Amino acid sequence: MSYMDFLRSKMVIAKETGFDVDRNDINPALSEFQKDSVIWALKGGKRAIFARFGLGKTIMQLEFCAQAIRKTGGKALIIMPLGVKQEFIHDAV
Repeated sequence: MSYMDFLRSKMVIAKETGFDVDRNDINPALSEFQKDSVIWALKGGKRAIFARFGLGKTIMQLEFCAQAIRKTGGKALIIMPLGVKQEFIHDAV
């Protein structure tokens, strides 16, 4: 067994536990890469979007929650520092 084969045998691939969403159902305010990120996160179910400052994490998270609520019903909870609250309210409007 080669070292690469050994490493591959140790890899665990996470199962997709989420759901598919049609690209046309994503809010048109999101840019293409933001839509891709939301679709990827929803499909995985247990994924996080780590994006740099200014890339729209807030609107991606809001869209993620909106799609999850639309699919499953219920409510979504977003936990954040109080200093971020105003940005979320601004982006949500």
